[in-house]
Amino acid sequence: MAGYTREQINRWNAKLSNGFQLDLHYLMIWNEKRAVRNIKLPDGRTLQASISWVEIRDGFRYSGLVQPEMHLSVWTPTSNGLMSSSGMGATVKLTEETFTRKVWNELARFTAAWSDEQIIAEAKKHDKALNNPFVLGA
Repeated sequence: MAGYTREQINRWNAKLSNGFQLDLHYLMIWNEKRAVRNIKLPDGRTLQASISWVEIRDGFRYSGLVQPEMHLSVWTPTSNGLMSSSGMGATVKLTEETFTRKVWNELARFTAAWSDEQIIAEAKKHDKALNNPFVLGA
């Protein structure tokens, strides 16, 4: 597992906009940086938006290219104080542009385009997927 300094984390967070932050848990587990934003909903649940790189594939082959993608999920508080999420959530392709490397500055640039209102509006478009308690639709 790689080690990171508080200075590095602060520098990475400084490049993000609209309340997004570096997902430290994801960084420690997968050693990859992604931006995450949690939005409290009026019903007590939390809408989570995360922006990360996804590999572009040609069938089963990796093409050597990546694209930024936003993943949306809804988290519900449980009786023991933890949060749970059901289903697979929803993904939003942020651009048709492809990149040859996973560059943090490029990923951070996409956070500037997504305010809370825009994230909530996008989540409403994917309401069925976000509120589906099953992995495979019914």
